[in-house]
Amino acid sequence: LKRVISLYPGKEVKKGLEQLYKKIEKHLIDDSPLLQVVWRNMQDEFLKQLKHYNEVMGQCYPNSRIDLEVSIQDVLNYFSQFAMQH
Repeated sequence: LKRVISLYPGKEVKKGLEQLYKKIEKHLIDDSPLLQVVWRNMQDEFLKQLKHYNEVMGQCYPNSRIDLEVSIQDVLNYFSQFAMQH
């Protein structure tokens, strides 16, 4: 588990989200309000999954102190950064 978690540090998560944003942006009309709606829904789903993974790790490895290398606050910051840049 530690090895898998180490493959996805904050830098990699941010890079993946940036690529995702560009793909969404590419397929929508310029300055479309739909982009913000889609991005917000993506953020909500991503956070939901992140919380779920944290819960599962806590249940399966209760005393291991294993955490994801990216926090919920990090993810919120990444999503906000991309939304503000465009």
